[in-house]
Amino acid sequence: MAAVLAGLFSASAFAHVSYSSRDFFVNGVQSGNTWTLAGQRVTSDYGWADGADADWGDSHRVRWARFTLTGTADVTLTVSAAGFTYLSGGSSLTAAGDLIPGFSLYAGIAPGAAFEAGDHPDYLAHHPGFLPTISPTYLGAGIFGSREGAFNANGDFWLGNRLEEVGEANWASARLVYIGQAVDGAGVDINGDGVIDIAGDGSADQSVSATFRLGAGSYSLIVGGARYASPYIDLAAANGQRGFSAALSVTPVPEPEGWALMLGGLGLIAAVARRRLNG
Repeated sequence: MAAVLAGLFSASAFAHVSYSSRDFFVNGVQSGNTWTLAGQRVTSDYGWADGADADWGDSHRVRWARFTLTGTADVTLTVSAAGFTYLSGGSSLTAAGDLIPGFSLYAGIAPGAAFEAGDHPDYLAHHPGFLPTISPTYLGAGIFGSREGAFNANGDFWLGNRLEEVGEANWASARLVYIGQAVDGAGVDINGDGVIDIAGDGSADQSVSATFRLGAGSYSLIVGGARYASPYIDLAAANGQRGFSAALSVTPVPEPEGWALMLGGLGLIAAVARRRLNG
């Protein structure tokens, strides 16, 4: 997608990576064991799919959310398209409800204000390099390579922030460790040959769910659009705001010690019951 996106990044005046108001357990609306983040937006309808190809994608074209578990749990994540109006600069704007959602789940949390032109040493050590046709802003480190961005929808990746933007106390980088992904509908044809390269959930209903068994730790959910060919057809329309909601359902899984205590307790109850019957 490099030829289509050349020069696009410099026009992406969107904030760098942020989880602001998107911590499920802090900002989500709770109903039972489910927490929902409503009224969310992404800045394109292709950002997730673009990150799933060989040259990755722009971290600004997806939306980031987070959660932290204190123990092992089965976690179900659901992302659904949802159009709505919102205020920006005193104007009423619309986030379209036509998103075909895709998401990836990672262990780890990116530092605040991280993006492709981060200059933290640990990030640079794992820097994939960026295409020379992309905005020079993303080439601030002077490292050229074969990537459109730092977002990898199919695997691990690193992101870091810039010292001059965040100050030494907040200067950091992090590795996002890939866990899994899900995409709505038939899936994604990356090569344009009519063959699905990334399988979808088989139900084109603008909603997708996946369940993961996760241990204690902090996790990042990255959401975006799955219309890979969209910017080839109408770039301006492809870069319009899209609305969605994201829901997190958590079912704790007892630790082995917990099972042992529970089974031991059941055994004691059974023994007492037998004594009463025999007595």
